[in-house]
This record gives sequence, C-alpha cells and structure tokens, in this order.
Amino acid sequence: MNSMTWPRAMALADQQAGGELAVRLHKNFDRLEEEKYQPHKVFLTNEESFYWPGDTEGRTVLALALLAQATQRQPLFFDSILCLFPQKMNRLGYFGDIQPAGGWDEQQLASHGWVLRALCETYRWKSDPALLEMIRRIIDNLVLPLAGSMAKTYPLDPQAREQGGGIIGTRRLQRVDGWILSTDVGCIFILLDGLVQAWSILQDDQLRPLIEEMIAVFLRFDLDAIRAQTHATLTALRGLLRYAEATGDRSLVDAVAERFDLYKRLAMSENYENHGWFGRPSHSEPCAIIDALMTAVTLWRATGEAVYLEDAHHITYNALAATQRLNGGFGCNSCSGAGSPFLEIRMQEAHWCCTMRGGEGLSFVAQSAYYTRGNRVFVPFFADNRAILRLDGGELTVEQKSDYPTGGSCTIRVVECPNPLAVEWRLFAPCFVRPSSLTINGASLPLEIRDGFLQIDHRARSGDTLVYRFDPVIRRLPSLGERALPGYGTVRRGPLLLAADRSPQGEIQLPATESLHCDGNGCRCGNIELSPLYHLLQPWRDRQVLFANPRRL
Repeated sequence: MNSMTWPRAMALADQQAGGELAVRLHKNFDRLEEEKYQPHKVFLTNEESFYWPGDTEGRTVLALALLAQATQRQPLFFDSILCLFPQKMNRLGYFGDIQPAGGWDEQQLASHGWVLRALCETYRWKSDPALLEMIRRIIDNLVLPLAGSMAKTYPLDPQAREQGGGIIGTRRLQRVDGWILSTDVGCIFILLDGLVQAWSILQDDQLRPLIEEMIAVFLRFDLDAIRAQTHATLTALRGLLRYAEATGDRSLVDAVAERFDLYKRLAMSENYENHGWFGRPSHSEPCAIIDALMTAVTLWRATGEAVYLEDAHHITYNALAATQRLNGGFGCNSCSGAGSPFLEIRMQEAHWCCTMRGGEGLSFVAQSAYYTRGNRVFVPFFADNRAILRLDGGELTVEQKSDYPTGGSCTIRVVECPNPLAVEWRLFAPCFVRPSSLTINGASLPLEIRDGFLQIDHRARSGDTLVYRFDPVIRRLPSLGERALPGYGTVRRGPLLLAADRSPQGEIQLPATESLHCDGNGCRCGNIELSPLYHLLQPWRDRQVLFANPRRL
C-alpha cells in the first residue's frame, strides 16, 4: 500500500459502539466528569502538575472531545474548561513559565503536544476559528522558536541523561545545553504528534522544517542505550505515521516499523503492556499501551501486514482491558515477564494522565470497527456496534453483533442500503482463530483468506445478513521478549492470555502430565483453573500469566 491507498477510518459521528465497549466508554466518561476534572479543579499550578504545564488540561479536553463524539453524549464541563484556557495561559498564549531565549523545558514542550492535540481535535469537531488562534499562538510563541536549535542542542548522549524518576516524570533543574531535561527521557517527542496535526489543520508549510528537524533528531535517538521512555517513543511513532500519511514518505513507515519491532522485543510485557522505559521495567503505563495500540493499527493501514492487527488485538484485550479500573479510570501494573511470572497492580489509578488517555484509546477502538477504501470494507475488530459506511459507490448502514473476544461469532446485518451496492467485505482472520463458516443470507461461501482477511464480494441490499464463525485456537507460546523470563511461556485461547489467580504458596507449576481442557472462556490443567486477563471492570486480583514450560499440555 502507499499513502494514497491507506484504508481510512470512519468519522466518530458515523459509529455507535454497543456492548462491553459502550460500557467502558461511558464509565470512563463518567469518571472524567467527577470533581477532579471539573473547571475549578482541572487547572493546575506548576507545583501541582509536577512541572507539566498544560498536560492535565490538554489530556482532559482531548479525552472529552473524543468521548463526546464516540458516545454522542454532551460533556457537562467541556465548554467551561475550554473557555478558561486563555485566562490560564501566560501572556504569550501557552501554559507555564516563559523560558529565556535559547532555553527549553522538555516537559513544558511535551505537555503542549497534548494541548495542541486537544485544540486540533476540538477544531475538527466544532470548527470554531477561535481555536485556530490558540493553536497559532502556541506554535508561534512556544514551538517555532525551537526551529534550528533542536538538532544543534537537544542532548542525545546517554551520559547527559539522568536516569531515575518514578511514575510521574520529574525535571533535572541544571540545564544541559540550554535544556531543562526530564527523567521521562525523550518526552520532547510527544510534541511531534501535536505539531504534525496542527500543521495539517493550519496548512502552514513554515512548520515543515521544524517537523522534519524533530523527526531527524528522533531517528538518531538510540532508544535502548538512552533508556527512552516508551510512552514518549510510541507517541513519536504516531507522529511519524501521521506525517507519512500526509506526505507519502514511505521511509518513515519503515522507520516506525523498525522501532515498533524494537519496542516489542525489548520493552513490552508478556501481557502486551509496556515497560516504563527501555531497559527499565518498573511499571506499565496505559498512555503507552494506547499509543502502542494506535501505532499497531496505523502500521497495518500503511503496510497491509496482518501481524500488526494481531498485535492490536493482543494489546486491546490483554493490556488495555487489564488496566481499566472499576471507576472507569486507568492505572499502572507491573511488567509481567520482567523477572516475574506475575501481573500485579502498581498504582490503582494514574488520574493525572492515563485516565484521560483512556478516553482516547477507547474512542479509537470504537472508530476502528471499520475501515474503508473505495468500495472495500475492512472489519478489523469484532464487537457490537452500528455504523454508517461511506463508500465510493454510495453508503450503507450496518449493525454488528459479536461475542468476541470470548466467543467466536460475528453477524453483520445491512440495516439500510438505499440502492444495491457492490461491496468488497474483508473480515479479519488472525492466526489465533480458525474460521469455520461464512454465510450471506444463509448461503455458504468459500473461506478465502488473503493478507489476513476473508475475502467476500457481493451486491449489498437492505436486510442482507452476513454471519462469520470461527473457533479460538488454544496455544502455548514461549515468552515474548528478549528480556523476558527464559524457560517460561503463556497459555492462550484465541486472542486472550489465560492466567491463574496468584497462589499464597507462590508460583504455580502446570502439571506436565495433564492436558489442557477448555470449556467456555477458561481452561483447566489438572486442578488448576486458568481464565482470561480480559474482564469488564472487575475488582483487581493479582494473576500468574507465565508458567515454567512443562513437557506438554
């Protein structure tokens, strides 16, 4: 595929999520309307934000803008928060302190990546010209002065970076080449995604030299040697893909694929969460999990390689689902496989960042129910939903019902199709399911799989019903990463990792003489019960997700 043929996402307004995804969306929305995220609480001082000016504010507005569109629900405090932005900014029109000439605060620039994303997504939604003025002031007064200095002064030497920091990144007060650096190493590159989106909206080619300068510096970054923060890295990869799609630069897709593979090998946990930093598996972070999900899906759009969609399924059902909490927010877990076979809670809720990014992640899952190109409809995920699909030859409204990921069926009904329309259906057939049947209006069709998708061409009419059935494959796989526990593996049913409740006696050994018997969603090996990590907002319990390899299962 090239940039002109990437499958395109639906508009959020054209979809309506149902089932478990709808529950997750609304629960996260509810959390983001509690007092902490209301106008009198959401704006923070430098000290309250740990010197991330604008970060909480930007992420909150971004989440609410996307959730409002994904759920067709009016946010209670969105307009009030946005109206206060100009009052809470400094005289130059951005959050935080005004830096001296030639001085840069890495966390301040990173935070404004989220402010730009929030303003851009709100402008796409509401088309308010006042938003363009806010975007322009941030670009002109905070971001553009960086041009020419990024390549010359930003420290790339691992010896210049201070290792350490916790779940919240902190500043190193002594400047290095004019920079106040962060323990979230490389967080400056979070700005890149917001900058590229702002360029696409402003249509201002004055921004391109700075964008390309930042990309060039990022591509020189030795992610593992410098112990780069994975969240910043993955957000940067999304920025590169956004720029690649807009410009047609295939080399950027290749660069992202190479670095995403590095991330998967060195800094992803066994249940597809992230290590906080390359080489430092202290905790996972849903912000990075969401970035990884979005990167994986976009890499599939750019390359057509089904392995990236398989990654996206694993991330969605074993990582994103495992970090959403009972209150709808998102929290941090341990890095399963990094010295331990267990998955444990590290922080109940990262309310200052991950809960808001959860709104973007869940909205992205809803928007990813279908992609289109010409008259082709890709169905990369299976879930309850309703959507308007706008094709080259016309449009149709469809309704999908599915029991995935725990079950193996997907039914798509054409609710409305004003005129008969030639549709090329492409239904995802990942390696971890075995397609068993496909019918349209009860008539069986051959199971033809190409590039990871079942291929069906038919002339759609109102009332047509397509039924796809598949069986989850039961698999035992060795540990994933190069730095994971050697001699251990995971047990899987379809896309789902199966885990055992943590035993007070310590690590569980699966009996080597027993076979694996699956019934419903879970499995049994001898007297040991295994069940999915995936759950719908259930109380947390520590789980064992890796097992020393027995002779057989």
